[in-house]
Amino acid sequence: MNPWSLIAKTAMVVALVCSFVPTRSQGGRQDMVTWRTYRQGAFSNAKGTLTNVFETEGQFQTYWERVNGPIAGKVPTSGVDWAREKLIAVNLGPRANPGYEVVVSSIKRVKTGEILVTFQEQLPVPGMRYPQVVISPFIIVKMERTTGVISFKGETVRRSTGVIITPPGGRCCVGVCRCCENCGCSCREGG
Repeated sequence: MNPWSLIAKTAMVVALVCSFVPTRSQGGRQDMVTWRTYRQGAFSNAKGTLTNVFETEGQFQTYWERVNGPIAGKVPTSGVDWAREKLIAVNLGPRANPGYEVVVSSIKRVKTGEILVTFQEQLPVPGMRYPQVVISPFIIVKMERTTGVISFKGETVRRSTGVIITPPGGRCCVGVCRCCENCGCSCREGG
């Protein structure tokens, strides 16, 4: 048998098999939706758990002024390409101390035409002392503009250790602050 014929047959079999394998999105599975955190904070005016989807900058500005208001700072007006992205917001409502946090754990396509946003309410670390300050945590994420009805699923997660973040200047933030690439904070596990 001609070796080139064997190579050609092998290539055809590989191409045929690969045509039945689902394509992967950028760096992930086909069901995953590209997203990242846009804004996060501990203080809003939300009176209970709220979930929102924003298709336009106007919708987002109305939400920010009504739900987050001056307590969370000025309306963010940059960093979103509204032609390619939309925003998702989750507000937890009032919580007894800064040990509570909300995070988005995944955004994925669960069926054709349906996208599920899974978020977690992270509870305070047991035994850790927190200031007795009422907070109302929120998170806003940017996701790729894709078609589909968006639904939300909340989970409660008990943490076993805390993260202590020391920002420039040496003041510690417990439970409220988060490390990021650009803020200059250093993180260490606390408990």
